[in-house]
Amino acid sequence: MRIAVWNDLRSGGGKRALYNHVKGLIERGHEVVSFCPDTADLNFMPLSELVEERVMPLKANMEKGISWLKGLHPHVHQKTRAMLAHCKACAEIINNEAFDVLFANSSTFSYMAHIGRFVKTPKLIYLGEPCRYFYEAQPEFLWKAPDAENSNLVKYALKRIKHMVRVYWYSYMCREEYVSAKSYDLILVNSFFSRESVKRAYNLDSKVCYLGIDTDMFSYQDAKKGDYVIGMGYIQPSKGIEIAINSLALVEPEYRPTLIWVSNNNKKDDYIDHIRNYAKSNNVNLIIKTLIPDVELFSLLSKARAFLYFPNLEPFGLAPLEANACGTAVISIAEGGPRETIKNGVNGFLVNDISYREIADRIAAFFIDPHLSINMGRQSRNYILDTWNLKTGTDNIEFWLDFLAKKDQEHITI
Repeated sequence: MRIAVWNDLRSGGGKRALYNHVKGLIERGHEVVSFCPDTADLNFMPLSELVEERVMPLKANMEKGISWLKGLHPHVHQKTRAMLAHCKACAEIINNEAFDVLFANSSTFSYMAHIGRFVKTPKLIYLGEPCRYFYEAQPEFLWKAPDAENSNLVKYALKRIKHMVRVYWYSYMCREEYVSAKSYDLILVNSFFSRESVKRAYNLDSKVCYLGIDTDMFSYQDAKKGDYVIGMGYIQPSKGIEIAINSLALVEPEYRPTLIWVSNNNKKDDYIDHIRNYAKSNNVNLIIKTLIPDVELFSLLSKARAFLYFPNLEPFGLAPLEANACGTAVISIAEGGPRETIKNGVNGFLVNDISYREIADRIAAFFIDPHLSINMGRQSRNYILDTWNLKTGTDNIEFWLDFLAKKDQEHITI
């Protein structure tokens, strides 16, 4: 097959998954050409190492706009128009170069890739998740009306006007997301949880296409375990780092380990300062490592007693399976993707809810019994090799791309 790939991804699990998909496809003889805007992260897992990558302009056009009106969100319109123009330009090339199928991926800006509207060949999108900010409750719920308390009539009227304008622009983004979602012949997702999320957001069906782990890259070092547990992810409230700290604070001091957190954000951030202070006030030794080399990451994962994973409704979660591949068991909460990937007592433990006490007891068990982390680590590695290997992940994506490329020729209904 001749496959056109499009993405606008930053560093993280989505880009790693795409890299592995492309690598697996070209190893099987398929021709892949990558298209992306200059807003994508071109340095993390660069597809240009594997295939021809055509980087198209977008950033400068997104930054145009009337700055004094940004409080009313017209920049949302400008950015969306710029993205649509970029996608249309990419689609014109794809339509003229005899590709068999479009393999679109998510957009950091809009989650849903808009390129499907303009491409005429069979097209699918591998969607990490809908824009959850629109469809799920948040700490500050997007659609909630402004609070009238302690406001005089004029202030409340201004609040309502600002809220209505904001809701309009976000509902505009919802509309654009939905129109693009409907344009694809097929939506692929990473878990049954994600399939339900897509159904709730768009009332559209999707197919589960499980990912695989590069077990050569995330290798088992059979190293001596250290006196720490580890977590990974962008340092923000949704990643659950406070859950980890609260749980560690309940571990008896003699068994309480250091928490090493590996992050890909290294900018000064008030929340990072808050987390450092929060850990200190709870007598938890927190070490934050940012943008570390892969070799150091693999070593840290291999030597950790356990991997802590508490993001809010994570759709799939590559990180815990990568930790498993390095020989480290996972402690997670039974929600989202981990319910499908973590088997109690095999590659980790699932806690039924956010119970700091239960999580603390699970952490302590890896230090009370020094053999537990070693034995479960080896078990975890074998589980990944058997169930979540890279070959299976490539099989899954190749099946759907081939199916879609042949669908129109054979009049197959999905």
